[in-house]
Amino acid sequence: MSEVSDVRISPTLHPGLAGVVEDYDDDTRPLLGAAETAVDEAFKALQSIHDAKAGAAKNPTLNEYAQLVAVDTHATKVMSKVYGSWARTVDVLNSNIASMEKELNALWRGDLDEKFPSIRMRTDRRGFQVVPALIDAGKRYSQV
Repeated sequence: MSEVSDVRISPTLHPGLAGVVEDYDDDTRPLLGAAETAVDEAFKALQSIHDAKAGAAKNPTLNEYAQLVAVDTHATKVMSKVYGSWARTVDVLNSNIASMEKELNALWRGDLDEKFPSIRMRTDRRGFQVVPALIDAGKRYSQV
């Protein structure tokens, strides 16, 4: 990961920031490591674009518009790789989130079924999972 600070790029994209996020440790690194790598690649790509702009400005054979075209060509090439990496990372994160939600729902659902075997989950019209009211109002459950 890049340890050098670059004032030309927003500090929010500095790859070292992941290490200072609360609860980001060796347990969460496998889940979020791809995001850290994607941010690092984006940071390096932006550095490369800034360097290309400075290099084009020093080229006496390029006028202002030719410099712009040269930098744009470089930026398009570099950022297309970053966009692909970013999209794959988002897909992996979404997959991890869906998997964790499924596991947590299964654990929670199993716990609810053990405590209240006569209650079944139902989805309301908004798509939320709800526990319906007890049908037998006279029945009292002491387990809560």
